[in-house]
This record gives sequence, structure tokens and C-alpha cells, in this order.
Amino acid sequence: MPESRAAGKILVLTDFDGTITLGDTLSMYLLFAVPVHRLLTGLISAVFRLGILWSGRQYTTEKAKEIVLSAFLRGETEKAMRQKGDQFCRTKLPGMLRSD
Repeated sequence: MPESRAAGKILVLTDFDGTITLGDTLSMYLLFAVPVHRLLTGLISAVFRLGILWSGRQYTTEKAKEIVLSAFLRGETEKAMRQKGDQFCRTKLPGMLRSD
């Protein structure tokens, strides 16, 4: 999510329906920012936890996203996440934006 700070305010842009980007930026960010070993262990953890959530009929997209993000990003500092986010926005995101 590109973020701009002006006069102490934060603007966060999100693209829920693909009008700004060509694809899913969350998964691309995770592939960019998370080391391979954590991707593998996080995937196992997320699938297991999502299965439990689904079987208990407590599935919501909000809860699922929380599970996925915590599986891959748990233990990351805010500073490290900001640095990786800035780098992702500078190097990867421009190629994912729609030109039309």
C-alpha cells in the first residue's frame, strides 16, 4: 500500500477490486519481504489454522487475513516492515500498476 505523509497526515491507498494494480499485491509483498524458510513454515501454520477456522464455521475474510499475516510477519519489527514496504513500493509496485 503506497503511503504518503504530508503535514503529519498519512494517506494509505488500497486496491480491493483491481482498479489500480494488475494483481494481488499482498501475496507479491509477502514473496518479496519474507525469507523462503519463513514462507514455508508460515504456509504450513496458516493452512492448519485456516482449516481449524473453517471447520469451526468461524471463517471471515478479516480473520483469515489476520491468520495469514501473523503466520508470515510475526516477530518483524515495525521499522523492518516499513523498510521492506518502502523498498517494495520503489522496486516492485510500479510494475504492478495499471497504465490505463
